[in-house]
Amino acid sequence: MDPIRNFIMSLAIFTTILSSFGHSLNHSSKDSVDNLLQYYASKALVKAHSGTLYKAPLSSNLTGIEASVIRIRSKSLWSKGVNFSAVSIPPRVITLPYVKRLAIVYQSLGNWSSHYYNVNGYSLVTPIVGFTVYNASDLNPNGVLRLNLNAMKDMILIQFPLDSLPADSNSTFKCVRYGDGATMIEFSDMVFPSICSTRVQGHFAIVAPSIGFKKVEPKKKERLWKCSVIGFAFVSFVVVMGGWIAIAVCRFVKMKRMREMEREASEGETFKAVWVGDCKMPSTATVMRTQPVLENEVDYHCN
Repeated sequence: MDPIRNFIMSLAIFTTILSSFGHSLNHSSKDSVDNLLQYYASKALVKAHSGTLYKAPLSSNLTGIEASVIRIRSKSLWSKGVNFSAVSIPPRVITLPYVKRLAIVYQSLGNWSSHYYNVNGYSLVTPIVGFTVYNASDLNPNGVLRLNLNAMKDMILIQFPLDSLPADSNSTFKCVRYGDGATMIEFSDMVFPSICSTRVQGHFAIVAPSIGFKKVEPKKKERLWKCSVIGFAFVSFVVVMGGWIAIAVCRFVKMKRMREMEREASEGETFKAVWVGDCKMPSTATVMRTQPVLENEVDYHCN
């Protein structure tokens, strides 16, 4: 029995180690993409001006991911706040630990979102977007101190594109924040349609329960829009052509009736004509008893 028991215990330990390795690998992959984007962002800040947003030039193997960076003073962040890309940071926000200058790296993972982040029982409705804060006083590409943000008064807002949300969005849609830990996930309600709020930095998305939810892909939306336009154009064409045909039929019927009336008039009884001098006049009488005699033989002409 001892060999079997030892085998079962070894299998259980191996499974636990493999599961832990999978979680740590997933977490390390998240950290690696953050570090990689920070590396490219630090290059974009060389000879950069404070308060200006710069797009980080990424390598070709990161196609689909977008990153940008802005450098500001801590005093300016505290007094004015800052708006960049889809993030709006209000005043009265501090960094921990305190530094004189800080760099905020914004990222949108696009079609890579589900590769790095997911929630069991939920589907991503929007791509993953996030921002991380670093010490800008020492922009060493090989290692930069990551800072923490804390909003003391108003919330930090993250704006997602409205066209990324289906038309039938409802209360089942939730904001989710992915923290630094592999299993650190926070849910919250949207403060406005397509807008999430937070007090700290992290990665964010809008999710919906997987059961009964079917996301409309952008290509399918475009296909539906094209079909709607084609259908509207076809209906408009049919209505216009139907109107022209109705007008043509009415004119044809009217002309046909007029021709029938003219034919009936021409085929009706005609009055006989009599001559009075040089004038020909209609008469209903078939026989006249006395022929009229012109006085003084005056020659009358009829016009």
